[in-house]
This record gives sequence, C-alpha cells and structure tokens, in this order.
Amino acid sequence: ASMESRSEPVFDAVAARFEPLIGTDDVQASELVSVVWAMAKVGLRRPALCAAVAGAVHEAMPEQAPRVIASMMWACAKHACGHRPLLTALSLAAAQKADDMTPDMMAGFAWSCASLQERCAPALGAISASARARMSTVGGDHMASLAWSFAK
Repeated sequence: ASMESRSEPVFDAVAARFEPLIGTDDVQASELVSVVWAMAKVGLRRPALCAAVAGAVHEAMPEQAPRVIASMMWACAKHACGHRPLLTALSLAAAQKADDMTPDMMAGFAWSCASLQERCAPALGAISASARARMSTVGGDHMASLAWSFAK
C-alpha cells in the first residue's frame, strides 16, 4: 500500500478533530500549519482544509517563526491553495524574517511561489538578498537548491 493510502484514515481523523477548532483560541496557528503541512508531505491534497486553515491563520503570520511561514507557503503550494490574504501575509512575513530563514526554508518558499505562480516580490527580494549575503557559508547542495528554486 502506498504511503497515502496507509495514512489517509489517520489524517482524516486528525482533520475531523482539528476542523471544529479552526478559528478558535483552542489551537495555535503553528499547530494548524503543521497539520496541513503533514498532509501535503504524504501526498494528501485537502484544498478545502487548507483554505479553512488559511482563513484562520493569515492574520497570525507576522508573529510566526520562519519555519511556520515557510511550511505554510509550501503546504499552500502542495494543496493548490491560492488564498490571497494568506499568500500576501506569508510574503510580507517572509520578507521581514528572511535573514532568520535557513537555506532550505528559503528554497522551499521560492519554489512554492513559483509553483503557485505567485510573484511574492517582497519575500523573494528579501530572501534573495539574504541568500546572497550568506553564500560564503552555504553548502553546495543548498546553493543548488536555491538557484533551482529561483529559476522556477
């Protein structure tokens, strides 16, 4: 059995547990992001769930850690979730926190923008500047990943 077929019942149960909590104070934005990221990671596309989470978390993005910002952008790309307020919030938050992103986060964010066909100008400009400033400390694999992501 594929990873998707083995994990689908578990994620359906997780989604059923989290759906009533979306938009409440009972769950943190980072927890919701983790759920949609994990579903995307195993190949379960749930655009409606992603959209519901996007609506609930977009205002919290400026306070989130760079990992949460990059993970949500990647999950949006994998779920094909084009929630405009969230994408704008993610781009602005990533622009503010680009210097705190790891090279993997930078590459993932850039790839996600390309995958969603989003311009994300504030974020990509800041990520590009931060990546260029760190090139002497970034390993070859990370440089290749960054270059590939920005070429998309």
